[in-house]
Amino acid sequence: HAKTLGHPNHKVAQTRTSAILDYGDTVRCALSINHDHKFGRRYQACEFRICGTEGAAYVKLGLNLDYPRGEPDILEIHPKGGSEWVT
Repeated sequence: HAKTLGHPNHKVAQTRTSAILDYGDTVRCALSINHDHKFGRRYQACEFRICGTEGAAYVKLGLNLDYPRGEPDILEIHPKGGSEWVT
């Protein structure tokens, strides 16, 4: 299921989306996208969290945060059997 909407303050098309992608009974993918967060850096987020049977990954796309200033990107991986996150 997916729903996408524009924002009343913009003439641009859809800027906010919620989606659940259906890949059958073994994969879950949920997306929440909002390009209209105008309330300061504190709760801005641009990240991917990937969890699987062989480990997990975290990605932060810093360019999109506090735009146009941006922040450093982050890529961290936690392999299966590992004791901590690796950058």
